[in-house]
Amino acid sequence: MKNNCNPYSDLIHEFSDTIWNGLNNLQLAEITSKLTSYNDIYLEIGSGSGNFLINLASANPDKLYVGIELRYKRCVRTVQKAQKLAIQNLLIIREDANLVLPQLLRESISGVYINFPDPWAKKRWLKHRMISIKFLDETSRILKKDGFIKLKTDHSDYYYSSREIFQTHSQFKLQDFSEDLHNSDLKKTNILTEFEQLFQSKQKQIYFVHFTRS
Repeated sequence: MKNNCNPYSDLIHEFSDTIWNGLNNLQLAEITSKLTSYNDIYLEIGSGSGNFLINLASANPDKLYVGIELRYKRCVRTVQKAQKLAIQNLLIIREDANLVLPQLLRESISGVYINFPDPWAKKRWLKHRMISIKFLDETSRILKKDGFIKLKTDHSDYYYSSREIFQTHSQFKLQDFSEDLHNSDLKKTNILTEFEQLFQSKQKQIYFVHFTRS
């Protein structure tokens, strides 16, 4: 009989120091304690296989980078890559971001990256989109003053609808944006994700927006 068990769900336990399967009270306390070691903690929601997060962590060893990702394989692959590069300032939480954010302390996070979230393109699926007033309420609580949310997407409707939601929220102000990131001055500081590398090869237009908490 074929074994339908995900092999990465077992493998993940070999990396328990770096991959937290959920977020319990002890682990939450550890994130809090890391504030004494790192002045800045950044989140990437939907961190995939980790290329984006690893690039940031490698370039900024004095900051802590936390990826939130649901898929076991992507969590494991991220940590395997980080270990090969001897990166110490990276942590992965295998959990739904909507369950993680409410557990984080007020004004404890310096920035949030959201790269190519599921656009839930069909009308009946719009309620599942990540960017919502409820999400921004929670994010504004955990962000420090002047902390940011940076969003990249290849989906034009998701970009424009997200901007509208941000602009109706009193706690966020627009800092920067591009409707064609790879052909803008912002390209100089852009870090490519795995999906973005694929989109770039297809010359697909990338949208970017940067809001800060007031």
